[in-house]
Amino acid sequence: MEDTSIRAKKNTLEVLRALKKISCNSPEIFFKLFDAQIVPTLLYAAEIWGYRNYEQIERVHLFACKKFLHVRNKTPNDVVYGELGRYPLFITATVRFIKYWLKLLMQTDNFYSRKAYKMLLALHNRGKTTWVSHVKLVLCTNGFEQVWLFGCGNVKPFIKELEERLCSSFCHRWWNHLESSERLSVYKGYKNCFEREKYVDFLWMDVYRNAFAQFRMGVSQINVHQHRFSPTARNVACPFCVEEKETEINFLLECPVYVFLRHKYLPDKANAHDNRSHFLSLMNSKSQQTIFNVAKFLVCAFNLRTSKMEVPS
Repeated sequence: MEDTSIRAKKNTLEVLRALKKISCNSPEIFFKLFDAQIVPTLLYAAEIWGYRNYEQIERVHLFACKKFLHVRNKTPNDVVYGELGRYPLFITATVRFIKYWLKLLMQTDNFYSRKAYKMLLALHNRGKTTWVSHVKLVLCTNGFEQVWLFGCGNVKPFIKELEERLCSSFCHRWWNHLESSERLSVYKGYKNCFEREKYVDFLWMDVYRNAFAQFRMGVSQINVHQHRFSPTARNVACPFCVEEKETEINFLLECPVYVFLRHKYLPDKANAHDNRSHFLSLMNSKSQQTIFNVAKFLVCAFNLRTSKMEVPS
């Protein structure tokens, strides 16, 4: 499994390099290539082991997602899934696992695979844990006990419903993680549904999409992101504001160093006394123009911040 993961990561980087050569930054194209060329290698023989959630396999998937978004490897996985609207690969593996079981049910007894299945079923009925036991567990856990007992009449609608339930169960866990995570308290303020964010599709230039993604995902260069786990007053202080924390709101809407950039790129404040509401409305905006303006502000503000901090005091 480790060799497969290493090979899959190398292939992922090759795909990204090939797309970069032709200036293609489309998530649609990248993930179509990833799903067509790399996922089959990762999920080889998932019909047999698909009831298990292999962390090594999902690490490759997350590696690909983070490389595409140009964020650090330590970026929270829940944020990565949420920004791209991607579901873990174990869902695909589980669906393949159950589809293979249904295929075995329809085979005649002259197939060796069918004979092996009947032997495993007999052992399961005698209290032994076998491959068949895992089939039953997956079906019953997801509310399909009747399918285990009586089979299903029409395979396609059942498989579709199974996949939808697996995705729904994952979304429920994802949302619970967001709700209970102190680190993601800002992110969950503007992330209200599990879907790919619009900026991923239309911010084609790396410099803008990278800046916007890193800021939204809490892994940019501002102090509250860089020193999240050592939040002393000195570490998270704004480099330019006296006794102010360099938070997302401070950087985007309050620090006076960026005021001219703010006037140039950001829309007027909806409520001058409520920067938090205005911040959330900008981060949650579905307007391409607003998102593009915020991205341009972030790029210019990050550059200005770096240049000012490099000047000797």
